[in-house]
Amino acid sequence: MNQINASIRDVPLPAAMSRLKISDKGYPVPWFALWMDDEGKPAEYGRGVPDLRVVDTRKVALAVKNRLCWVCGGMLGRHLAFVIGPMCGITRVSSEPPSHRACAEYATRACPFLVRPRMVRNDKVPKPAGTFVVEGHHDHNPGMALIWMTQNFSTLRKGGDGSLFRLGRADEIEWFREGRSATRQEATRAMDDGMLLLFKEHTRDDEREQLRRGYERLISKVPLL
Repeated sequence: MNQINASIRDVPLPAAMSRLKISDKGYPVPWFALWMDDEGKPAEYGRGVPDLRVVDTRKVALAVKNRLCWVCGGMLGRHLAFVIGPMCGITRVSSEPPSHRACAEYATRACPFLVRPRMVRNDKVPKPAGTFVVEGHHDHNPGMALIWMTQNFSTLRKGGDGSLFRLGRADEIEWFREGRSATRQEATRAMDDGMLLLFKEHTRDDEREQLRRGYERLISKVPLL
């Protein structure tokens, strides 16, 4: 059995994640990750080789229908935790279903991509056709992770190149940077950078006004210090 990577050995593993497999590099393999068999075909969890970059698209519908945690695969309760970046916080849209709060917090403290802002995904090995990369695993790494706590969400788009979910009203938002709590200055800078990118993508006046409203709502939730 593989051992936990030394860099995250001090991060307590939630009980719900204790049944997850550990990758060759020492990281828990989340429930959503795609496993490939010897023939390069999608396999069941724990069979073959996992690709932590890539979502097993079969899991999206299962997670939503059965209210399963995106990270550990266990049953969710009333409170839902979305791990998102500042841009998603402004738009209130995520490409991933919710998780347990404890699993989400572990991800923000242990996921290499979230903990290391300069890290980029490994594209030397092409991702399988018909799959998509995990939320945040794109060319822009904001270096900031939010845990958006809510009690509801809705589906905006299903399947295709990925589903999209509309987040319900935030009961609480936690801000993380490099595996620790973020400061107000760090959170505000990440939001400003995100707005610049969103404005490049949305040029209509009504779209930008909606983004400004989202920005104002989110900035009222940033850390005080």
